[in-house]
Amino acid sequence: MRRALAALSPAQQGERAREFTLLVNELMAAQRFEPGDVKLQERAFHQAEATVGLGLELLAAGLVDPAEQARFLAGRIAAIGLRGVFRAGYGPLDKLRRAALALHREGRVSLKTIGSLLDRPWGHALAALARWYPELPVESSSTATRPIAGLRDLARATELIAQAGALAALAFHGYAIDPAWVTRADEPERLSLGDLVRTAIVHLQLPGRRGGFAPLSADDIAWARDHLLQGARLIPALASELRARCLAVGAPQHAEVFVQALLGRLEVELGTLEPGAAGLPDLTRVGSLLTIQRVSVWLKTGLQAS
Repeated sequence: MRRALAALSPAQQGERAREFTLLVNELMAAQRFEPGDVKLQERAFHQAEATVGLGLELLAAGLVDPAEQARFLAGRIAAIGLRGVFRAGYGPLDKLRRAALALHREGRVSLKTIGSLLDRPWGHALAALARWYPELPVESSSTATRPIAGLRDLARATELIAQAGALAALAFHGYAIDPAWVTRADEPERLSLGDLVRTAIVHLQLPGRRGGFAPLSADDIAWARDHLLQGARLIPALASELRARCLAVGAPQHAEVFVQALLGRLEVELGTLEPGAAGLPDLTRVGSLLTIQRVSVWLKTGLQAS
């Protein structure tokens, strides 16, 4: 943006500087930021800067020579102003927002809050992308976000939404998990689709299993520890099965991400089990699988899984 503005006349630069300040103020008002909050002022500034930058990048698509880009973009800024450039950048952000909200409203990835059933980074991402001003999560943080500052960020945001939808398809179609299991959990808000998929993966390997899915007992998890780990690593057959199910739901491009995220967590869980009664795994310490401990209230009603 600075290079394009530098190609304008001093009078035009002053006009665009005032226009940019107005954009920042409008972003603060739209998001109901406190006017006197310096940190929120800086946030709105970076949002405006990032979205104008994205708009310029979109407008200059196909131009390779830096000097040609600067001349072209200076002409576009003079013609449509920074507000017009901002609109060009915000258009794709609004599409991301609509896609995130549509996925949330399908009811497969959320309970009360947007993306609450999704593992990291997808839950955090969906919540951040569904805001009026969509942002990307800072993946090293559980709450921080940052503006989408270019085409690479735009592609990453699009990918995260696609992966979130693919994870839901993998759970409810690839592994045919009944969505009712979400509401059967004692604390549904602490359950994730990853927990359900990992449980299905283990359950499918159990000898003499009944039905396609059920919460795991301490005996089940002990068997999984003893038979699904080779040394400290999961047996390769689990990854092959997961890839096949990704292919079956039309999401083979996300298979390796899911292998790393879902099976990586399962590997850690089975490798660090803590003993409880009779030397069996302590189910109160198992956090990434759906166990009978986590559906204890439902089990006490005398109901059985269909």
